[in-house]
Amino acid sequence: MNEQDKAVAREALERKLLTIEQVEEIRAEVDRTGRSFRDVAASKGLRTRPKPAASPVQQAIAALVKSTRMSPLYLGLLAASFLIFAGLLLASLFKLQERSRKDEELVLETVQSNRDADRKSAEARRGYTMGVLSEKEAQARDNLAKARAAMARVEAILQSGTLPSELTLHLNDAFVGFNMYLSVVPDDGVVLVERARTHELRRNFDLAVADLEHAVALKPELEPGLKSRIAQLRLLVARKPQ
Repeated sequence: MNEQDKAVAREALERKLLTIEQVEEIRAEVDRTGRSFRDVAASKGLRTRPKPAASPVQQAIAALVKSTRMSPLYLGLLAASFLIFAGLLLASLFKLQERSRKDEELVLETVQSNRDADRKSAEARRGYTMGVLSEKEAQARDNLAKARAAMARVEAILQSGTLPSELTLHLNDAFVGFNMYLSVVPDDGVVLVERARTHELRRNFDLAVADLEHAVALKPELEPGLKSRIAQLRLLVARKPQ
C-alpha cells in the first residue's frame, strides 16, 4: 500500500471503524488488485470514515419519527386532539352562523316594525287631516248657508222699498259668512259672485270687480252673464271719489 492507503487504514483503526483483521484483509486485496484502500473497504461494505453528524433539525425529526413509531398512544392522542380542535372549530362556525342569522332576522323585524309604525302614523295623520278638513268644510257650509239667508233678507228688504236699520246688520252677517266660507273654499266662483253683491251694496266697487273677475277666471262660462255688470261696476269705481 502507498502512504495514503496506510494513513486511511491507520485512521480507521484509531476511530475503531475497522479491526486489524479487516485491515489485513483489505491490504491483501489492495496489493493484489492495485485499488485504493478506501475503494476496497467500500466494496466490502466497510466504512473508513465516520458518519457525518446529523443537524439539530434532522435529529428532531428522527426523534419524532422514532417516538411516533414506538408509541401508538401518541398517535391516538394526536388524533384525539385533532378531532377536539375540529369539533371546537365547527361549533364556533355554527354559533357564528346562528348569530349572523339571528342578527339578520332582528334587522328584518326592525325594518318591518318601522314600516308598520310609519304606515300607521301616516294613516293617523291622513285621518286627522281628513277629519279637520271635513270639520272645516262642514263649518264653511254652515257659514255659507247663514250668509245666503242673511243676503236673502237683504234682497227682500231692498225689494220692499224700505231701508230699516236691520239692513246693515243683515248685510254684515252675509259679508262675514261669505268670507268665512271662501277662506276654506277660495275657488268657488259662484260664491265669489255672491260676495261681490255684498261689496257692491257696501259701495266697495273695486272689491266687487275683483271678485267678479276672479269668478270669471275660475268659471269662464260665467263671463257672458257678468260682462255688463263688471263694466258698470268699473264705471262706478272711476266715479267714486278717492
